Amino acid sequence: MEEWVGFDSSGSRLVGVLTRPDRANSADACVIFIHGWGGYRIGPHRLIVKVSRTLAERGICCLRFDLRGRGDSEGKPDAATLDTMIEDTCAAIDFLRARFPDAEMSLWGICSGGNVAIGAATLRPK
Repeated sequence: MEEWVGFDSSGSRLVGVLTRPDRANSADACVIFIHGWGGYRIGPHRLIVKVSRTLAERGICCLRFDLRGRGDSEGKPDAATLDTMIEDTCAAIDFLRARFPDAEMSLWGICSGGNVAIGAATLRPK
């Protein structure tokens, strides 16, 4: 089951797709995907889409979203920094945590998204 979602980060509206198991509105585990510097929520060769759907088939909720200024999210692409990408990822964590408060959260990043995942994890250790 896939659902378009939106949430705010530092005054910009971010857009993403929540892919979850068909069976429930709850989740025991969630993965947030963070694309690379020049990418957006689908990833290279639709990698993030494919992995999200596969994980959902195995009972794991996934959020793939566009960082500020990328894809369908608001913001200026040339204003992006690793710090703004980390802010956006923390906003994604907070969004999912509000929706699935007891779920284990994992971050999965491609290219610079990997650096962003490490930075966000230090700010949201759970």
